[in-house]
Amino acid sequence: MDQYEFEQYLQRHYTSPAHETIGRNYKNAFGIDETIVLPKNYWEYVDWLVDHGIDIQEWITECDKHRDDKTLSENFMEWLHWDECERHREGSLTPSNIPPLGFQE
Repeated sequence: MDQYEFEQYLQRHYTSPAHETIGRNYKNAFGIDETIVLPKNYWEYVDWLVDHGIDIQEWITECDKHRDDKTLSENFMEWLHWDECERHREGSLTPSNIPPLGFQE
């Protein structure tokens, strides 16, 4: 899926105001500015991670190195979801006591 298809997917599946799509610019693994488009609630999780000492630029750079055939936006969204699920599994600090959609113990 290319970036356009990914953004179309987001618009079809994330329709509530909490899921409004937002783009933010970060450096990709090549040091080039790239707009990452995610639903608002994912950016809220990113902000929470930053508030708790996570270097998001470092995460994004590493994520970009392992995106295979996905867009950076799509792969980063999956990384964020995986991280939040792992935090719930481990009983670590999370921004919410409610596990993310699709969480499985």
